Amino acid sequence: MRELLDKIDTLQQLVRETTERLREQITLLTEQLVAAEDTLKRLEITRERRPKPPVRWRGPVTAESDLIYSRVDANTLM
Repeated sequence: MRELLDKIDTLQQLVRETTERLREQITLLTEQLVAAEDTLKRLEITRERRPKPPVRWRGPVTAESDLIYSRVDANTLM
């Protein structure tokens, strides 16, 4: 009978240790999940606020055309 009780005690201790390790892992995973979700949120905000694509010049660049650009080209790049 004593042998059975010793086995039960040993198993209880092992299960306690396992549950403690699992709780620590859950805590770590929760922290990692929060960080990943925060990064994802920041990336979504960055994507929404991204700068417009560069404007392509249409035709040769000359003294008269250096301030003129084609909105049609800019829109097709989006």
